[in-house]
Amino acid sequence: MPELGNVIVAFGEEHVERLTGLTPAQLRYWDRTGFFAPSYAEEGRNSAYGRIYSFKDVVALRTLGLLRRQHNVPLQHLRRVAERLSHLEDDLWTKTTLYVLNRTSQEAGACRTR
Repeated sequence: MPELGNVIVAFGEEHVERLTGLTPAQLRYWDRTGFFAPSYAEEGRNSAYGRIYSFKDVVALRTLGLLRRQHNVPLQHLRRVAERLSHLEDDLWTKTTLYVLNRTSQEAGACRTR
């Protein structure tokens, strides 16, 4: 097994912003509304590192950011997709293939888990 001493496994908002293109305001809003919460979060989330994201979180957020920016998929639609695929739990946005058609991601019949 490789040495993990120099591997980053947790990311603060600043790093997540650079890696995903999402703003801290978006990240906080999604957390506050329950759409996407970081894996490691303090109860009040008031401290400088109150929201810490895992690598899997970053992958999921990058996917969501691409769906929002490049394909103009509305957040309301992504919320419905999340509800429909909630049985996938933590793997919802990382192990699901989504197809975009007319600015909506097609989850019924067109989405498959890997």
